[in-house]
Amino acid sequence: MSTDPEVISSLARSRLSGLPREVLGRVIARSTDLHVRAGRVLVRTDRTEVFCYLLVSGLLRSYLTSPAGRQVTIRYSRPGSLLGITTLFASGAVPANLQAVTDARMLCLQPATLQSLARTDVRVGHAFLVELSDRTVTYMNAVGDAVFSSLHDRVLSHLLDIATPGQQSSELSARISQQDLADQVGTVREVVVRILRELRSAGLVRTERDRIVLLDAARLHTRLNGRS
Repeated sequence: MSTDPEVISSLARSRLSGLPREVLGRVIARSTDLHVRAGRVLVRTDRTEVFCYLLVSGLLRSYLTSPAGRQVTIRYSRPGSLLGITTLFASGAVPANLQAVTDARMLCLQPATLQSLARTDVRVGHAFLVELSDRTVTYMNAVGDAVFSSLHDRVLSHLLDIATPGQQSSELSARISQQDLADQVGTVREVVVRILRELRSAGLVRTERDRIVLLDAARLHTRLNGRS
């Protein structure tokens, strides 16, 4: 069992947290560390091999792409998230890409070990079932947002979801370019520019190079909820 504080913390946040210590030790046995830089695409839709990562630090996003190259984000993953569990049991390739939004650290778990434990230890199988059930609900909500929410609401929701406090202040900001924001909500840059201009005029955001500062997160939440 790892004594690394970051790994212990991420396990405590994960759906594996209810497993006995000795079982957790088997789950992470022979795992390896993976550090990635912001922007790196770890998994593409054409990848067919199985994998499973435990996110230790950072922020990742799962997204779909259209034949024309348009993107839409379907999930954000934070420390404690398990990534790739679907590939352990799916009969075909999983049609999603995985990208680091920030610098990130992951624990690469051994797929064969996890598959064996899922078959032989009901506690591990149950933990995976809960994780996959939560994932299904997340994806259903993502589909609903993509179909029924306005682009304005999707931009607001996206910014609130990825914004983090700065190291020098409590100011919330999202380190993202306007083009990347457009890609991730599934639209074109011109639409995002127009929405951000409106939010700037209302005193809700400030735009910088590859950074959007949320000046009043409470009002942004109110505006989003008021439109829902």
